[in-house]
Amino acid sequence: KPLTMTSSSPLSLLATLCPAAWAPEEQRAYGDRGTEDYCVCLLQSRAEPGRPPEASFPGGHVDLSDKAMARANLTKGEDDIRLALRITALRNTFESAGMLVAGNPPPSFAREELQKILLREGPMAFHAFLNDWGIRLRPDSLAKLAYFVEAPDVHIYLARVPDANEVGWAASGRPAQDLIWVTPSGALLLHDEGRLRLPSAQRFVLSELCEQLRVLEELPDLLLKRKQRSHGGPLWGPPLQVPAASAALIFAGLPIRKAQYSTAALSRRREQQLSRGLLEARPSTDPVSHSKL
Repeated sequence: KPLTMTSSSPLSLLATLCPAAWAPEEQRAYGDRGTEDYCVCLLQSRAEPGRPPEASFPGGHVDLSDKAMARANLTKGEDDIRLALRITALRNTFESAGMLVAGNPPPSFAREELQKILLREGPMAFHAFLNDWGIRLRPDSLAKLAYFVEAPDVHIYLARVPDANEVGWAASGRPAQDLIWVTPSGALLLHDEGRLRLPSAQRFVLSELCEQLRVLEELPDLLLKRKQRSHGGPLWGPPLQVPAASAALIFAGLPIRKAQYSTAALSRRREQQLSRGLLEARPSTDPVSHSKL
């Protein structure tokens, strides 16, 4: 089904991964007991009394300027909306999390001020910023993970931070949010304990990462295997036999029924992961706090 711009602009998010050793200690999620050797970047709201913070992958809504940039850079056979979604994910990850994960980085002396300008002046400033500093994005390096047919549609991509220096620039650009690095299984445990709220779509993606990617160095092979398979996806595992008409989620190119990422379904999946030792079920001894920030 072709993607079209609607009155409710699609949301494009980027699951950004880095080796756990690169994640600054002061940005590690408090109480993370996950077992993977890598972390994912989340932006979390500030905690309120009696209510845990909500966390999300960096990202935002597709802007008309993203679509205009996509149209100006199309190659033969490309879809402008699909390219715009990738541009949106990269733009918002820089604006809200300070990292440029697929492109040559801006000069160090200007990065923090540029992030503030972009947040203040909006998406149009991002494209002027790229031209002014000779920055070329690499949107095709993002791996598409999921497409949730909701209101608005939610698209989730995957990228690995290119180097430790880029991780060092990670910082929330919004005063009402904190940036944290957390392992996938650690994030799921914090959600189970009521210390972090994760939207169902993002819980689904974190569950996939927890189950299928235990070591970050295996990611290139997994992406290559998916590309070589004739059925295209899901990213890991056998093809799914689900009619597209009954799907509310497209995971790595194939539809999945909404019931598979409902709260009840994700809870059942968590129990299965616990039974296989993918998640560590011991109780936390940490104080009830949501991050070190």
